[in-house]
Amino acid sequence: MPKDWEVFRLSEVVPRAEYGISISLDDEIGIPVLRMNNLKDGEVELSDLKKSASSKAANLLLKPLDVLFNRTNSIEHVGRTSIWRGQIEQVSFASYLVRLIPDQSKLIPNYLNIWLNLPSTQLLIRRYATPGVQQVNINPTNLRKVLIALPKNLLEQKNIAEILDTVDEAIARTSSLITKLKQTKAGLLQDLLTRGLDEDGQLRDPLAHPEQFKDSPLGQIPKSWTFTEFGALIAQGIQNGIYKPESSYSNDGVPIVRIDGFYDGVLVNQESFRRLRLSETEVRRYALNNEDILINRVNSINFLGKSAIVLGLSEPTVFESNIMRLSLKLEFLLPSYAILLLTCFMQRQLQSQAKSAIAQASINQYDVRSCHIALPLIVEQSQIAEIVNQQNIRIRTEEAYFNKLKLQKQGLMQDLLTGKVRVSTIK
Repeated sequence: MPKDWEVFRLSEVVPRAEYGISISLDDEIGIPVLRMNNLKDGEVELSDLKKSASSKAANLLLKPLDVLFNRTNSIEHVGRTSIWRGQIEQVSFASYLVRLIPDQSKLIPNYLNIWLNLPSTQLLIRRYATPGVQQVNINPTNLRKVLIALPKNLLEQKNIAEILDTVDEAIARTSSLITKLKQTKAGLLQDLLTRGLDEDGQLRDPLAHPEQFKDSPLGQIPKSWTFTEFGALIAQGIQNGIYKPESSYSNDGVPIVRIDGFYDGVLVNQESFRRLRLSETEVRRYALNNEDILINRVNSINFLGKSAIVLGLSEPTVFESNIMRLSLKLEFLLPSYAILLLTCFMQRQLQSQAKSAIAQASINQYDVRSCHIALPLIVEQSQIAEIVNQQNIRIRTEEAYFNKLKLQKQGLMQDLLTGKVRVSTIK
């Protein structure tokens, strides 16, 4: 630590703390009240705001640059800290949040927020947590023991905070862009899978050209499309995956695709797949092939029917028993188009057929085969899949940039808040 920095107990530089209000938050009108869910990555999100018409809420309003600390929750969320930047007028905060009021002659609020969000500080805070009923709690006495290292020069604190705020702004802009791109993709996908593309590669318009459409059990579809059951397009399968006890898993052996191994229609993090020891016969029976389709058959209802296309495996890989595998008649249905149907329309059909059990639901092979779809010709399927693929490439590019920014912020926080990298104190 630099010689011109000093270490304080939090109580020495944050002499005051105020608890939030304990009231019902079911009112449709009144003052918005921030909860733990609104604190994220050091900032306040205004989604899913609850309101209260109680006079208590009006008597405990936040001011810009107030720092909020979550004192009670699960161990993963306790200690979550964010700064209020005055995005809207009149906002209060819930009882399990604490407003930390620093002595601004020693510590600026932005610096306090950044310090409390350091991974090392968060780890220390959680060590101070005391267990309660289904949650943990940060005792105010323990919170006061947390140490904070500060540049004595307030201008250096301010400059450090401004550098990190600039990175946060870039992270927020990228996150917002990703959200917009996903919303655009969802709307476009809905149109593409119901209206398709005309001979000029444009979305068909049922209002301008009703003659291009016909009625079907799924509603109006383009005249050139076929209404059929998904089962008629399956070449091989449907096959359930392999079950093995935990003792069969090891650091070597064959990779296995499990429920957490695919997201948004594709396999992810293949290098982290668990492995298990199998016989050659088992590997042959359950080995995945390029362009196989995987469907989650047992899970909570929200994840039931989750699907992926198998592409780019670097070694023989099998799939677990909670997953179904099938291959398609490629002359009628492209896997790249099928996965769009599965992740959009068919998943809803499958969930409607779910059989409930304790804490989960399931579907079977008949449910998958009996799904109804509207099918374009192969050329149109390819065009639609390519348009969506370009959307996916843009989203994944922005997600990679978003993750890069977050890593850069972590490195900057470590360097700037330890004095390893100094910033100018000349203004």
